[in-house]
Amino acid sequence: MKIKEMVLGPDHLVTATSYNNIGIVYVDMNKYPEALNYYYKALEVKKKVLGEYHPDIAVSYNNIGLVFIGQADYQNALVYYTRALEIFERKLGRNTFQSVTSYNNIGGVYKRQGDFSNALDCYFTALEIQKGILGQNHPETATIFL
Repeated sequence: MKIKEMVLGPDHLVTATSYNNIGIVYVDMNKYPEALNYYYKALEVKKKVLGEYHPDIAVSYNNIGLVFIGQADYQNALVYYTRALEIFERKLGRNTFQSVTSYNNIGGVYKRQGDFSNALDCYFTALEIQKGILGQNHPETATIFL
């Protein structure tokens, strides 16, 4: 990591990828504060290089949301998952796999909070988008919530 920072600089996308990968390992180790630290570093580099509304920014928001899920901080998870969805839909459109994932993530937060009505709304939205992309009889449509 230090070599990448020295050679490429701290504001390079390759460095951001390294920060993100380190965050992934910390999540796997259940070291959430450390994971957040690296995910935030990756996010800041990506914002500097790509701007606020690039789909890679949304991926970072999803990663941060995952950390908050691991910490049972559902309010913050919802904030970051919603930001990710807004960027994906703004830049890629609604009928994408990224939107499907985002609606599933948001639905999962609502489910954990006991807000089953909003959870179902999100899951049904994800299902409708998935059916529109792959068709109703596609195996991945049948297993969307597994």
